[in-house]
Amino acid sequence: MALEFIVVQYPEKREVFIDGQLCGLTNITLYIQSGTHRFHLGVPKDYRPSEVVQAIQNTSPLEPAAVVFEKVNV
Repeated sequence: MALEFIVVQYPEKREVFIDGQLCGLTNITLYIQSGTHRFHLGVPKDYRPSEVVQAIQNTSPLEPAAVVFEKVNV
């Protein structure tokens, strides 16, 4: 499998969970294996969607895939 690059976008610094494992922080470039992955930001659940399932492929360090969460008031 190829390495792919992503940036999980959120207005604040948060931990990023990919496929249930802590993998880094928001708003920085992370690398993962190509394929379909589940992303979330853990607790508190002050974001939406609660989870993103996204296929990641054909990325580069200069053009990472964006996984976007927005802040909500709970």
